[in-house]
Amino acid sequence: MPETFSLSLSDIRPTETQILNGPGFGGSAELDERIKKMLAESVEMFDELARTEAIIARISVPDFKEVYSSSVQDQTPTPVSRIYPKAEFIYLFAVTIGAGISARVNALFEKHDFALGYTLDAVASAGTENAAAFIVDHIFDLPVKEKPADRTARVLDYNPGYCGWHMSGQRKLLDYLKADRIGIELNESCLMQPLKSLSGALVAGRPDIHDFDDDFPFCRECVSRACRGRIDRIRK
Repeated sequence: MPETFSLSLSDIRPTETQILNGPGFGGSAELDERIKKMLAESVEMFDELARTEAIIARISVPDFKEVYSSSVQDQTPTPVSRIYPKAEFIYLFAVTIGAGISARVNALFEKHDFALGYTLDAVASAGTENAAAFIVDHIFDLPVKEKPADRTARVLDYNPGYCGWHMSGQRKLLDYLKADRIGIELNESCLMQPLKSLSGALVAGRPDIHDFDDDFPFCRECVSRACRGRIDRIRK
C-alpha cells in the first residue's frame, strides 16, 4: 500500500553552491550584489511556497516488470532492464514541491521579471532534486510498514525520461502509486503537474548490480554522463 509523507524545508532547501552549479549560472563565479540579492529573495520565496509531499510503495520484482514493460519500452535494452531483476528490493516513489512555486515563476515572467523568475525556477529545481535525494538517502528510515532488512544494500534511483526509460513509463508508475493522492497528474506529453515533481524507482542491491558501461545507443545523446558519478559513489 502506498505511503504518503511530507518533507521539511530543512531537508530540501538548496544551498547557494547547488543553485550556482545548476544550469545557467556557470558554477562558482564571483557574484555581483544584484545576483546575490535575487538568490536570497528566491530562497525566501522557496521557503514560503514549497509544499513537499511524497508517496512511496514497495513493489515486487515481478510487479515492477509489469510497471516497467510496454510495447515501446520492451524494444530498448536499458540499464534498468538489466538491473531490476537482480534487485534485493524496489520502491516506487513520486515527490512534488507543489504548484505554488511554478505559479510564482509564471507570474514573474508575465511581469517581465525574467531574471528573478529564472532564479526562482533554478532554486525550485534544485529543491525538487534535493527532495528526491533525501528519499534515496533515507529509504531505510522512511515511515513505511514494510522495512527493508539488509542495510548493506546500495540504493540508486532510476527515472522515466533518463537512461532509456521511456517518458511514457510515468503513466504506469504513477497509476501504481496513486500519485493523485499528493496532487501529481500527467499531461498528454507525460509531463508531471505540478512541474516541480519527480518520480522513479529506488532499486537496492549489491553495488555491482548498478555498474554498467555507458555504451547504450542513447548514451551518445547524453551530455552530462551523470551515471558515472553515481556509480563511483556507491563503489565507496
